[in-house]
Amino acid sequence: MDTYFNLKRIGYLLRADWIEHKKSLLFCLGGVSFVWIASLYFIWSGRTEANFQKAFFFIGELVTFIYYCRFISKKIHQPKGLYYTLPASNQEKYFTLLFEGLLFFLAFAGIFRLGLFLFKLFSPGFSVVSLSGLYDGYDGISHAPIAILLCLSSIIFLSHITFRKFASLIGFTGIALYILLFAGVSWKVVSTLTNDTGVTFVNEAICFMRQLFTPVLLIVTIVVLYIGYLKLKEKEQR
Repeated sequence: MDTYFNLKRIGYLLRADWIEHKKSLLFCLGGVSFVWIASLYFIWSGRTEANFQKAFFFIGELVTFIYYCRFISKKIHQPKGLYYTLPASNQEKYFTLLFEGLLFFLAFAGIFRLGLFLFKLFSPGFSVVSLSGLYDGYDGISHAPIAILLCLSSIIFLSHITFRKFASLIGFTGIALYILLFAGVSWKVVSTLTNDTGVTFVNEAICFMRQLFTPVLLIVTIVVLYIGYLKLKEKEQR
């Protein structure tokens, strides 16, 4: 078999997944659509419409992502390593996993937007939140929400590639422990700087970190995804 990157083999991998998991995927899409339409009909309030739409979007993204991670985990950790016997290179398999994640997200985003516009037909006063409004930056940190989501998602994705059981729990626990450790160290450093010079230094450090916040998270995301590729390659070589 040729080892170079072949889009035709990627198409075969996608088609095989669709044939094997078509019923469960369609059932999931139908369930998400029903919940979203029902939520719009029964819960919508003209005073909190934008916040409600954002809340459902991010909750729906989280549920979709967890479902996607469980989907790839079942493939990667199949008994007797059947996934690794497929006639495709490691690069093609890894690209397919990432591309399927994009398809999961686009499917949910399509259902989300379609539900909003359908509801607007029956309720002209309903205001549809814009796509940019869903990911507004906070406190002057440009594109921070997207960078945070990408970074956290890559860590959970890596956890599902690495661990057969309790992958989500391990991933979220690792993230929580890191945040607690970072917060503890930061608090210890700040508490020792009580004079005016120390306060000025802390303010300058915070401003500097805010400028690098998004680029650093994007770099971390790329590194984590590359580690995921190496993990998948290691498992295949075994």
